[in-house]
Amino acid sequence: MVKPLKIAGIFGIVLLVLVVISVILSLSTFFGVVSSIKSGGEIEAFQTQAKGILNFVTIILLISYLVSLGFFYGFVALGKRFKNKMLLITGWIFIILAILGFILTLGFYVTGNLYPEKQASSADSSFISLLQQEVSQTPVVGTILNMFGDAGFLPLLILFAAAILALHLVFSIGLIQLKKNELVLGSWAGSFEIGSLIVNGLGTIAMLLETIMFFQASKKFE
Repeated sequence: MVKPLKIAGIFGIVLLVLVVISVILSLSTFFGVVSSIKSGGEIEAFQTQAKGILNFVTIILLISYLVSLGFFYGFVALGKRFKNKMLLITGWIFIILAILGFILTLGFYVTGNLYPEKQASSADSSFISLLQQEVSQTPVVGTILNMFGDAGFLPLLILFAAAILALHLVFSIGLIQLKKNELVLGSWAGSFEIGSLIVNGLGTIAMLLETIMFFQASKKFE
């Protein structure tokens, strides 16, 4: 008999491992930059090394999208079992976004547009200009925003941010409602999900709690 909650827990463990690997790679890249600057090493050699790390990170990102499908389906399964429409709907939305993320990441990577480099004008150091420079270098999202040019950047960014905020809040509230279904960790995970809107690192803690929750739910209900 298929146990979607247990499977979701297993995928959660894989995702956590991928997160750890990504953090290690990010730190190694950062310390590599510092070391290269201090030692006066050749920039070209470091750029070659950084490009290899970036390619590896992209592969991890693509794998993460695929693995997250099984993880997110766990929320769909919980939504169906407990008639929690918030979890059911957001679970499916996350699955659709993961599929789109995989397709767009792969497509932009093949065409060489995944990591755009867009520099702000030196004559314009306004907050909007600096924000545009920062966001435009974000994989996938930055590429899409750059397609709409300067005129469409801010309206589209606000739309993206509002949609993500609304989706995250609905998902978090759905998790908190699991407390009445004897899944206290779901309530804690929902609280950390809300906190992750301010402190990004809390999202990893929320994922850890959700992974443990899936195993507990599987033991109780499957």
